[in-house]
Amino acid sequence: MSDADGTWVFQGLAARCMESNHLAEVAQSQHTQPGRRFLSFFDAGEFDEARAGTTQTGPLSEVAAAALCDCVLQAGVPFGSLAVEPSQREGFARRFVALTAVALGDEALAARLLNGGVLDRVGPPRHSLGSLPVRVIARELARERLEAARKQLQGGWDEDLLNMLESATLRATSNPEELLVLVSLWRRGVEGAKPQPRSPVVVDEPEPRQALVDALEQLAETGASDVSGIVGSPMALHGPFGRRVLEGARLTMAGAEAVVSALLNANQRERLERERVVVTGFSVEGLGRFRLTAMFERGALSFSIRSHLVEPDLGRLGWPQDVVQTVSKVTRGLVVVAAPAGHGRSTLMTALVRAWADAGQEVITLEEPIASPFTSGPLRQIELGADVPFGSFLSAVRASAPAAVAVDLVDDAAGAELALELAAEGRLVVLTLRALSVGAAVHRLAVLDGRRHRRRLAEGLAVVVGARLLPGGPAWVPTAEVLLVSEALRRHLRGNDTPPPPKLLDVEGPSLDERLRELVHRGAVTTEVADRWLVSARREVVSP
Repeated sequence: MSDADGTWVFQGLAARCMESNHLAEVAQSQHTQPGRRFLSFFDAGEFDEARAGTTQTGPLSEVAAAALCDCVLQAGVPFGSLAVEPSQREGFARRFVALTAVALGDEALAARLLNGGVLDRVGPPRHSLGSLPVRVIARELARERLEAARKQLQGGWDEDLLNMLESATLRATSNPEELLVLVSLWRRGVEGAKPQPRSPVVVDEPEPRQALVDALEQLAETGASDVSGIVGSPMALHGPFGRRVLEGARLTMAGAEAVVSALLNANQRERLERERVVVTGFSVEGLGRFRLTAMFERGALSFSIRSHLVEPDLGRLGWPQDVVQTVSKVTRGLVVVAAPAGHGRSTLMTALVRAWADAGQEVITLEEPIASPFTSGPLRQIELGADVPFGSFLSAVRASAPAAVAVDLVDDAAGAELALELAAEGRLVVLTLRALSVGAAVHRLAVLDGRRHRRRLAEGLAVVVGARLLPGGPAWVPTAEVLLVSEALRRHLRGNDTPPPPKLLDVEGPSLDERLRELVHRGAVTTEVADRWLVSARREVVSP
């Protein structure tokens, strides 16, 4: 696949999962803004008219198709991507249809998934879309067909494609009405230009900030979670696919400083120089919200940027529904979202907050930084340091009208102290905490509340969620366990200094280890991934 004028080069396909009515709502909403995809081809002033053009069925104009592609990329749940190397572009469409036809047993379905459009709307080649209901993929992707398709793999995007189809069948069990939508990706360049060999020495980037924007675009397109920058190496993406080094020059000290300085204000730069580390948030139009962690190492700046991909609907995040229902029933006390770093604590907390606000509950958050800015609803979001100092937040909340509180800080001990105090006063509070399991979270909180003889914890703790966000082929696979605090556990916390016995930490429904084993048996994650994140000390999962 190539562009006729040679100024745009085909890069592959981005995948999104979404319900058709949700896509229609986004496409018709006046609040939808143009993203970087649309702005790469057209002026922002053309977006509203282009978006209105997406309501017609059949072939769309270039500008309307570009607007629809933007709506898909913004509205859908990231579901991986197919990165096509320059040597694989020739004959890509033919190879895609042939391989997908083997897997699904139907060439017409394969063609629909590549460029058959979405909601009866078809785009021109540069803004092509394709889609299939995940229930159709689940119905047609028989194991023998999948095995036959795998025998034809050549390595690269084709393996990602089959993993994506298999993941879509798992998605169909909980979201049968969703669509798997594929959007073509293009970048500026000259088709056929020979890539220059990478220099073995560190070279200075002419535009390091533009390199960062390019990296963030690729993060959004591939469903990655992080971008890292270390002096002496090219920037890299981190996601369900592992670590992927980006093409381009190695990052220099001057380049790292230019990137970080562009993302900080004067006060943050001063804090970085004083404390040698800073954590803050920033937004990029069309790409979303990100968290920047910048620090010095060996005298040079390094940085890590994490994407906050938050779904507005708690039910669409993909967490087990029994866990979601248990948490949703809590009206008072402390809800703890516990997980290792990078396993969706902030995402799940933000979804809970959004659900409360949508139900009319007033909410105050203290975040470091703000994960996902809200534009409506009875919600006040406060960023630690930028809006108020830590010591002033508690008195401000106490002086405000009754409201639920959400606490998401880098310092677990400080966040827990604040959350325990507010929960003991009868408020509904959600706290994020780094812990491997619900039992580990209770033990951590018991130690942190030790000087108060664990009275606040005993009275205020309501629910503990232990979460995991695991790489499962082209997309992340969430799972969780939930502990509903019993009166027996409260009595133990009030009267004993020893850790609670295991029988008091029995979770509602399957345990995290049981859920991980089930994911392995379903083929959603590999045995190696599940083994790494088991709670049990044996760290051994039964292979499918």
